[in-house]
Amino acid sequence: MLGGSLARGDADEASDVDLGVSYRGTDPPSIEALRSLARELDSASAATLSDFGGWGPWIDGGAWLSVEGQRVDWIYRDLERVASIVKDCQSGRFVSDYQPGHPHGFHSFIYFGEVAIGRIIEDPSGALGRLKAATTPFPSPLRGAIEERFGWEARFSLQTAAKAADRGDAVYVVGCMFRAIACLVQVLFALNEQPFTNEKGAVRAVDGLGHRPDRFAERVQAALSSVTEGPKELNRAGCAASSRGGNRRTDKVRRTQFRTVGTMMKIARYAASRDQPTGSTSSSWPPLSSGSEVPP
Repeated sequence: MLGGSLARGDADEASDVDLGVSYRGTDPPSIEALRSLARELDSASAATLSDFGGWGPWIDGGAWLSVEGQRVDWIYRDLERVASIVKDCQSGRFVSDYQPGHPHGFHSFIYFGEVAIGRIIEDPSGALGRLKAATTPFPSPLRGAIEERFGWEARFSLQTAAKAADRGDAVYVVGCMFRAIACLVQVLFALNEQPFTNEKGAVRAVDGLGHRPDRFAERVQAALSSVTEGPKELNRAGCAASSRGGNRRTDKVRRTQFRTVGTMMKIARYAASRDQPTGSTSSSWPPLSSGSEVPP
């Protein structure tokens, strides 16, 4: 199965070719046979191939190849496990785990998304085709579960970020901001009933959705930029504050971070709103103002 940006239709010249290598966990193929094939195909003679489970419980494993100058990634997927996850998603059940390479964690519905957007290349048993058919339409229970969980987490992350900004803890603020943004992306994908597969490029992809806040990617970038301007000043101001009880630079940086968090709070409330009429478009939703209030 072809996956990634080529399957989504947003690939560029730097994109890898992502190929899903499906197998049955009860009868996996020979790793040595796969390794031999990888060496045969790899024109740079530098193929890297893992065992099943070698890249973690969710990524599973795969290979990195260079085929006639094109980077090609093999990604293992256990068909029986994927089928179980698709069934869970139809009922609105998913789990999230820590996973290197996925800064917001690996959400089990990513398997659902991979099948939904993937392009079947070879399917001798018809198993991939049956799984793909099960991803349409987008399950309403999954949409509701994603909106509820990540809508709450986005608001909670921003509330804790506001407290950290008051203490001058820029690193914590940035971490909370990232989690809030990642959660908002999940909510917006779910509202639009679009399968989610990866954090990479997801903020930019929101601007192509039918239901979205105006200039979402631009506002996210501006919000993050206003936070990352602060760490040096915060450290310097913090040292000064310990000896002089505070100064104008400290207050300025804190106000900037409060405004940033306030802007994201507005986006969170907007994205989490679930009473939009069916068929409405982004232009009919109230635009976010350029200013923002300090959250309580």
